[in-house]
Amino acid sequence: MSTQDTDRLESFLRFNIEAAKFKLKTIKNDFYIDRNVSRYNSTIDTESKVLNILSKYVLKYSNEMNLKIDGETVFEIDELKFEKYETYDLDFFYERFKAISFLPLSLFNITCQFIIELEKIMAMVEMIKESNQINPKIKWNGIKTHIGFIIGSLADNGYIEPPRNKNGEINYTAFAKLIKQNFEIDITDDTLRKYLNPNDDKFVENKRIFDKEKFHLPHKKLIS
Repeated sequence: MSTQDTDRLESFLRFNIEAAKFKLKTIKNDFYIDRNVSRYNSTIDTESKVLNILSKYVLKYSNEMNLKIDGETVFEIDELKFEKYETYDLDFFYERFKAISFLPLSLFNITCQFIIELEKIMAMVEMIKESNQINPKIKWNGIKTHIGFIIGSLADNGYIEPPRNKNGEINYTAFAKLIKQNFEIDITDDTLRKYLNPNDDKFVENKRIFDKEKFHLPHKKLIS
């Protein structure tokens, strides 16, 4: 998300928006867990013997009651254990149904909000792209490390006003970002910052090359 490549960011956003929308279809199917299409599908066992056990369990008054069906003990209240049937009481089933039904609804709302936020970012990206088309960047055809020396020299000799710190010193980090905003060039902000600063070895290294070719830029006051 922090990339400055708007095309790459736009592609990333479109992929995640479409992926989230696709997931919404699955989550919608999860709303009703008594349907087979739900990933949380669960229905109460309507087998008559089990319902008979449940009804007796709900109406129990003593922990010593043993439930029998056809003369065979299938459930002991004091141990809370089924010997032949895996099930649970109606109250638990109802609470479980509410909890699981709430889950897909929550996921649906979260996903919808996620899509909304991504679409907001997408709108901003599109505005940036439109702005870039209206105000296209200047394409730098020289060696990428030279742009720092040349533009730094323009600032050093008074032809352009670079961004400055409160103490009046040039803010080379902000200067580098400003150049990147206006020039089409493949160089990192930190590298460009070094080539802009006359006190940095990178600037001095470039200066030797330009001095060798007798490059000279007079201060604006000398030619005003």
